[in-house]
Amino acid sequence: MIRAWSPYELHLEDVEVPVENRLGEEGQGFQLCEKWLVEGRVPYAAACVGIAQAALELAMDWARQREAFGSKLADKQAIQWMIADSEMELRAARLLVWQAAWTAALGGDLKTDASVAKVVATETAGRVVDRCVQIFGGLGVAQEMPLERWYREMRIKRIGEGPSEVHRMVLARTLLGGKGRR
Repeated sequence: MIRAWSPYELHLEDVEVPVENRLGEEGQGFQLCEKWLVEGRVPYAAACVGIAQAALELAMDWARQREAFGSKLADKQAIQWMIADSEMELRAARLLVWQAAWTAALGGDLKTDASVAKVVATETAGRVVDRCVQIFGGLGVAQEMPLERWYREMRIKRIGEGPSEVHRMVLARTLLGGKGRR
């Protein structure tokens, strides 16, 4: 499923890092890591939106040229609705990514915006790529097409950078604890 990535374990024993080579302050490693993870969610979400947009453009081109049962796929209401739903969802996801990027650019608290953008972008991208595979039919899962790889990649994107369920839990705690934005 994750063919382009091969995880490895790294074991360090009896390693001493000189103070001048330490990242951050002693005992603050988790906070530093969390900051990097939060900031990384915005480009992660943007990449998912970009892949889904590319998939949608491929599917629209295909629908315009492919004929089935006496007419172009683009003339069939089911295909039109899949394309329209994909476009609407991508616009919403893109705006949430822009909002998170704007919050970061202003130096604001990014945690909530980054989580919202990550969940919406990854889940939207998964649905959009799935619809695009459907529009292509059997060709959509052929290895000659990028869609089959994107389909697999979009599935794992919902887990990477923190699973959607964890982001929902954190967002709910923030909102219910009175610390959330509205």
